[in-house]
Amino acid sequence: MHASFQCSRHRLQVYTRIDQPQTALEQYSQAASRQEGQIDMLLGQARVYDALNDLEQGVKLYKQVLHLYNFASVNSSV
Repeated sequence: MHASFQCSRHRLQVYTRIDQPQTALEQYSQAASRQEGQIDMLLGQARVYDALNDLEQGVKLYKQVLHLYNFASVNSSV
């Protein structure tokens, strides 16, 4: 895994753990736009929305994660 990706992911997990969900969501959004297709970033966002009881946004992101995962699985088996 790329070092900057690991740093981003770790920083985002810290924001989530220190109970700063809005900051975590902003950072996840920025990271996801820079690293499009990163399932971890979308999954992290979904988990924060889930923790905030924003089920509509959480489910929307979980569906995107499943779509990307299925797409990656199909492409890796070809």
